Amino acid sequence: MEGVLSHQLKQSVIDGNKVVLSVSNADTKVDDAEFEENEVYAIDIVTSTGEGKLSKDWVKHIQQEWKVVVVYDCKIVEGVLSHQLKQPVIDGNKVVLSVSNADTKVDGAEFEENEVYALDIVTSTGEGK
Repeated sequence: MEGVLSHQLKQSVIDGNKVVLSVSNADTKVDDAEFEENEVYAIDIVTSTGEGKLSKDWVKHIQQEWKVVVVYDCKIVEGVLSHQLKQPVIDGNKVVLSVSNADTKVDGAEFEENEVYALDIVTSTGEGK
């Protein structure tokens, strides 16, 4: 999906002044952002799944392969849940946990063909807690 923006999170502000473009296209332009220590970003993603993929595999892929996470040495923040989207429900029964911690645990889910998820991923240049 092209043109999806990610935003810096600040205290009392959801949409900060720095943005990161996930996939560039001709219609969406942003200036390059320079990440500072201990900044937090919300990565906005809408994606469809492949049949038979496991949620834990998707989370591992995010942590190890995403350029913004790897290049800027970011950590995925613990305990953030992503939900399956169903018409007209935006918080479906299947959930994906970004990084588990002692307080937050969910059962693993298997993605089915044509399911759609809104992945809520929060990264930090700090410890990710």
